[in-house]
Amino acid sequence: MPQKKYPYPSKASASQIENFPLPNEAEVEAVDTKEPVSKPVRSSSLLSFLTHKIGMEEIILIGLIFLLLEESIKDDILLLILIYLLIAGRD
Repeated sequence: MPQKKYPYPSKASASQIENFPLPNEAEVEAVDTKEPVSKPVRSSSLLSFLTHKIGMEEIILIGLIFLLLEESIKDDILLLILIYLLIAGRD
């Protein structure tokens, strides 16, 4: 199969083309040292508490408990077991 030739030649030199980073290479950006570094935004204490203290298991258990209460399922033993697992898992 013959290779397709483009009718217009490229105006960029070979050295300019070689300086483009490949998609798997990180681009190096010049850092201006005169600009002050911005401080990270501090999140609220409730949000930080939730992200550090509550894991995925606790969220699932709380969701199941609310689902049982919302659907008016009369299985008290299951509700007690889920609450026990929620409290016992906090160690």
